[in-house]
Amino acid sequence: MTTGETTTANRRARWGLLATGALLWVIVAAAGWYALHSHGGGKAAPETVVPPVLAEDDLNVSDESEPSTQPAPLRIKAPAWAPYEVSDFELVDTKGQRVTKADLAGKPWVICFIFTRCAFTCPQITRAMWKLQGQLDDVDMRFVSLTVDPDNDTPEQLGRYAQTYNADPKRWLFLTGDKAEIYRLIHECFQMPVQEMVGEDRKPGFEVAHSNNILLVDAAGRVLGKYNGIVDTEMVSLRKAIRKMNQAGSPQQEAVQPAVEQESSRPNSAENSNGDQAAPPSVSSGKGDAQSSNQEGR
Repeated sequence: MTTGETTTANRRARWGLLATGALLWVIVAAAGWYALHSHGGGKAAPETVVPPVLAEDDLNVSDESEPSTQPAPLRIKAPAWAPYEVSDFELVDTKGQRVTKADLAGKPWVICFIFTRCAFTCPQITRAMWKLQGQLDDVDMRFVSLTVDPDNDTPEQLGRYAQTYNADPKRWLFLTGDKAEIYRLIHECFQMPVQEMVGEDRKPGFEVAHSNNILLVDAAGRVLGKYNGIVDTEMVSLRKAIRKMNQAGSPQQEAVQPAVEQESSRPNSAENSNGDQAAPPSVSSGKGDAQSSNQEGR
């Protein structure tokens, strides 16, 4: 090959390499341009956030479902008394006369649960009823003490017990009757605990476990609230609720809130409020008095 032919071949090789390199640069530039415009300069395209569609029920969320750094408060469910009236009943008073719901209709009343040979809180509960009787002597109402030990508490026994507390027989009734009827009334209508003790748990003066509450019932026979009969402050609240009801007429059921239940074994102290009475009468029923309950306040 001559010198001229060699030079020509070298030139063609160089141009071939240059063309190939230029083509590669064009390809690289095109790829870069595509990447720049299709991905926003190397950054991922932002996602479109679509808010969730909530059903109507999803909007009715209670506060308890919301996250909180505070501990959830303790909630104690109060008895859910039926919106209708206490069912009818037939009991017997200290004179052996029949007493029904109709005999209490038309006036507000309070009811407690006791038995005469009880050796625990019944004297305190009955003492609280005795104080209410005197403090509310200007209110046209009734007081009811229902025995939870009808096998022992005959009308005669309850009559002696009532006299011990100077109960006004025109306003304060002590009632007994059929045990099954009494327990049904307490459980279903007043929604309070009561249980006859058996076996080793049955000790003298503690034959029946029952509630310490005094319940407020309006003139239509609806339970409005419960108040612990051995807690002085709750008895003050009960007296205020009765006076408020007496001034305004029969309220709606939710107008009088059930008082917070507490348990107390201390004797009742004298109330520091208007309408205080002299010291209550002494108790000497022969077999003791009061309650054997360590249940709800109860």
